This record gives sequence, C-alpha cells and structure tokens, in this order.
Amino acid sequence: MTTITQGGTTLTPTLVLGYESERESGNIVHPIIGTGIPDITFGPASLRTGTLTIFCLDHAAALAVEALHLVAGYFVLADVDLPGINMKYVPAGKIAVKLDDARKRWTVEIDFQEVPA
Repeated sequence: MTTITQGGTTLTPTLVLGYESERESGNIVHPIIGTGIPDITFGPASLRTGTLTIFCLDHAAALAVEALHLVAGYFVLADVDLPGINMKYVPAGKIAVKLDDARKRWTVEIDFQEVPA
C-alpha cells in the first residue's frame, strides 16, 4: 500500500504505475593535460529527481491527486512493500493528468525533487 501525505491530507492511490529517479554524482573529474590520469574531487551524490506516475480508476481520483500536488509544501511518499521509494519531496516541473485510452483509466505524472527528510 502506498500513501502520499501533504500536511494533514493523505491519499492512498490505487497504484503507483511508474517511478523513475536519478541522482547526479557529486564527483568532479579534472583532466590533467599530458597525462591519462585525471584528478578527482569527491563529493556526495545529490538527492533523487524524477517522475512519479499514479494510476487512478476515474477522473475524480486523478483530479484529487492533481489538486493535492498543487498545494505548496512538502509531500511524503510511503510504500510498505517498496520502502526504497519512500521519500520527502516537492513537485518540481510538470504535473500532468492523462487518459489511458487502452484502459479508460487516468494517470497523474508528477515531476519531483527529493528533499532532506
């Protein structure tokens, strides 16, 4: 079971249909002229960015997910079966509501930026 919480509001989506994340490495590689060995400045990787895709059984549910993400503030994604995706995040980019023609169901895609818990 997955929940998305913002403030005092918690939604339990039917399904997290898609989750894609990436991180930027914090390392900087400095080429050294005349050698094949670079100098490396080590740094921590950034927090996750990506896209969360929520599957909704009807348009009303999709609009509820969209409306929640229009509120300014932090969000918490929690999943008991996939704790590796748990995070605190903010929407950062597009929030898209789409009709899946094949299933006649709705999805909401949210671009996110993870923030420190």
